[in-house]
Amino acid sequence: MINKKICLILIFGILFLVSSCSKKEDEKVNIKVTDIELKDMGRIPYEFIFDIKSINDSIKQCTIRTRVIHKNDTIQSIEVFVQKNNLNIDVISSPFDFDCSDDSCFTVHDVNFNLINIDKGFYNVCTRVNYSETNVFYYNINR
Repeated sequence: MINKKICLILIFGILFLVSSCSKKEDEKVNIKVTDIELKDMGRIPYEFIFDIKSINDSIKQCTIRTRVIHKNDTIQSIEVFVQKNNLNIDVISSPFDFDCSDDSCFTVHDVNFNLINIDKGFYNVCTRVNYSETNVFYYNINR
């Protein structure tokens, strides 16, 4: 009788651990962003650029080149989160003028910022800038 109780306790304990581990894997983890810098590159030919370089074990510097930030804008927010192996980065500039679609309103910009405590690994990355430019690709953060 005691062996049955111990076995049941062990089985329920193992089931609890397995279910709690799988929930954590699906969990959305917000990544802290610091040291945001916006560089206006001017009216140069546009080519999307994404790079992450290691500053140290806990800080990675991220660069995104975009063409959908207006001249004289500033960065309003950068939200970064990881869910499973998906890395999502949303950049919003301010005061983004949706009414100005003229090409003269835009210049190429580099958005630089630090990511704090992001794990190394392979990610499906989705970058979105001002709700209009989306890039999806596979990236290895290995440094």
